[in-house]
Amino acid sequence: MKKVLFLLLMAVMTAGKLSAQDILGEWVTTFADAEQTVAFTLGFNKDKTANIRVVIDATDPEIGSMTMRIELSGTYSVDGDQLKLVSDAKKADVKLIGMKLKGEMGEAAKDPATEKMIRSMLEQQLGTQKVEMLAGVPINTTLTIVSKTDDKLTLLENGTEEAMEFMKINK
Repeated sequence: MKKVLFLLLMAVMTAGKLSAQDILGEWVTTFADAEQTVAFTLGFNKDKTANIRVVIDATDPEIGSMTMRIELSGTYSVDGDQLKLVSDAKKADVKLIGMKLKGEMGEAAKDPATEKMIRSMLEQQLGTQKVEMLAGVPINTTLTIVSKTDDKLTLLENGTEEAMEFMKINK
């Protein structure tokens, strides 16, 4: 509760001071658990379009690992301390950019034709599941800008208590 109060206090302190111009560039945050690492990048352009990229490295000790990239476009607006992102998960581009399979699948994937077939099947499955995969990613929502410096942007998804800290990667 103290963390939420602190974050809200920081939001009040930045309210009214920011514009779309203040957040231009690319910002990235990462988070991980035992099975996956996620890099979430937000790109804010001068024309108020947004580029959203999610790269997921998932590992299963029995199956192996895969890396997938999800990219989509949208728009954004800033009103005081509120950042509104608008995008359509159904239009996301999903690519399998790497896989290392273990066990029987790994053995079968040593054959280039079989590897290509497995990759195609996985990409097709990922494509049909993209909306579900993006369900936990704030891509069509309003976020509170908790704080912003030249190289750090802290956002709080409305209705949550966990802030996301983004670092600037492209000015």
